[in-house]
Amino acid sequence: MFERLKRNNLAKLLLLVLTVISIVGCTRPQSESSKLQIVVPKSLLSNKYGALVSNDLLSHVVINATGEGIANPILFTWDACRDCSAQSQTPASFTIEVPMGNNRLIQVLAVYENPTTESMSFYYGDVTKSLLTSEEPVVVPVISVGSGAVISGVVAGRYFNSVVAGVPIGPTGEVNVRYRPAADKPSLIIEKNSIVNGWFNFFSLSGTNIQLEYEFVPTGELLFGGPVNLDSAVFEPNDRVLKIALPVHAKQDSGGGAVRSEEAQKLVYGYWATANSGVILSSHKICTDLNVALA
Repeated sequence: MFERLKRNNLAKLLLLVLTVISIVGCTRPQSESSKLQIVVPKSLLSNKYGALVSNDLLSHVVINATGEGIANPILFTWDACRDCSAQSQTPASFTIEVPMGNNRLIQVLAVYENPTTESMSFYYGDVTKSLLTSEEPVVVPVISVGSGAVISGVVAGRYFNSVVAGVPIGPTGEVNVRYRPAADKPSLIIEKNSIVNGWFNFFSLSGTNIQLEYEFVPTGELLFGGPVNLDSAVFEPNDRVLKIALPVHAKQDSGGGAVRSEEAQKLVYGYWATANSGVILSSHKICTDLNVALA
């Protein structure tokens, strides 16, 4: 009798377990992400928060999303590619997926370009929003950053951070190019780049109150000692640093085609080293004699 009761109870227990498994297996997991539709003004004329002074068009967008539980910033970029044979159309909104949660910080860096001169204007905005549904509309107003003319350019060359057996060595790994809009705001990643044994080629900017950070991801070190721009003292010309300033100019591709206007640019090439790294830069020269006039 006891054996029969045991078998009956075992059968009931087995049936209960199978029922629970069946219910769990048929239950759909709720979405853990929210699809954001982020709206950025398509032109400065349509921006209610910036200076309504031109018909500059949106040419580049960088979006970062951060918050509790998001280990690494979510990065989204878009480029109008106005030099392409088929120009991309500016979308009504930009879509990114962000884990649901409270107080998600959405940061936007928007670059507007003058269709005639190709000069650029940089605008920043952010919104803090709790994401509770699978789809969320987000409107991000933007305001001008920097003052005066903002000129883009390149800083390239080699960066040393240690000495091994008397030989200067540079870092190898990922570099996050970051922009910090204000002291009370986290910096946002605007570009992911890399450095190989110290050799690099980074995007940079020139302008008042606008600087970029170059974070060596494996260690968190900020290359060049901290936030810099193309006008910083570390990029001033000497026997190890060459700076070239290009005015507004015309450009035509080598294969022919239409001549188009190009914005002014600043290009910096040279050698740099981390402070107190023991690297002696005097043997690394990019200009051998600054006193010799060109023939």
